Amino acid sequence: MLPIYLCEDEQVLLLNYQTVIKNYLLFHENLEMELVLASPDPHELLKKVTEKPQAAVYFLDIQLHSDINGLELAKKIREVDPQGYIIFITSHSELSLMALTYQVTATDFILKDNPLELKERLVQCLELVHSRHTHQIETSRKVLTVKISSRIFSVPFDEIVFVETLSGSHKVRIHTCSTIYETYQKLNELETSMDDRFFRCHKAYLINREYIRKVDKKARTISMEDGSICPVSARQIRKLSEFLGV
Repeated sequence: MLPIYLCEDEQVLLLNYQTVIKNYLLFHENLEMELVLASPDPHELLKKVTEKPQAAVYFLDIQLHSDINGLELAKKIREVDPQGYIIFITSHSELSLMALTYQVTATDFILKDNPLELKERLVQCLELVHSRHTHQIETSRKVLTVKISSRIFSVPFDEIVFVETLSGSHKVRIHTCSTIYETYQKLNELETSMDDRFFRCHKAYLINREYIRKVDKKARTISMEDGSICPVSARQIRKLSEFLGV
C-alpha cells in the first residue's frame, strides 16, 4: 500500500485535493494507495515520513508560507525516501525549473491555474504513479497476479504467508503480511505461477517456507509466523522434511 502525503498551506485547496484523492481512491481500490496525511505544515509531514520511511507519493505546494518551501521539503524527503514519487503543485510554471537546482527528481508538476484541470491532473498523477510503481515491483520482485472481479492485483511472493482453499466454497484465500485476498482462481493455477519457496503441504494449502515457525510432525501441522496453523497431509509429511532439509 503506497502512502500519500499532501502539503498545501491554503486550507481551501488542501481540502479540495484531499476530497479529489479520497473519492478517486474509493472507487479505484486496485491502485492500492492510502491518503495518510494532508497538512499545511511541512514539518508535520516530514516528521510523519521519517517515523516510517518507505516509498510514498507526495503532492507538495512549492510556495509554502513556512521557513522551508516545497522544494526544500522535497530535498529533505529524498534523504529518507529516495524512491518516492514527488509531484509539485504551483501557480508559477517557471518555478518547476528550480527543481533542477535542488537536485530533486519530480514525477510531475501540476499548475493551480484551472480548478477543473487541477482535479484531472491529480487523477492523472495517481494513475501515472500506480503504473510506474507496479512496473517497478514486477521487474524487481516476483509477484503473483491475483484476479478479483474486474480488478487485478500484483502480490509480491515475499509477502505471501500461505494460500488456502476455503472449505465449502470455490474461493481461494491468500494470506499476506498485511492483508488477505480472496479469489475464484484455482489453487493449482496459482501454484504453477509460484516459485520453489512454496510447498503444497495439503491439497487445500500452499505455504511459504520463509514464514514457517514450527513443524509438528506428530500432529501433522505447521505453525506460521502470523499465528496460523496449516495442516500437512500424511502423504506430504515426508516430502516436507525433504523440502525443509531436516
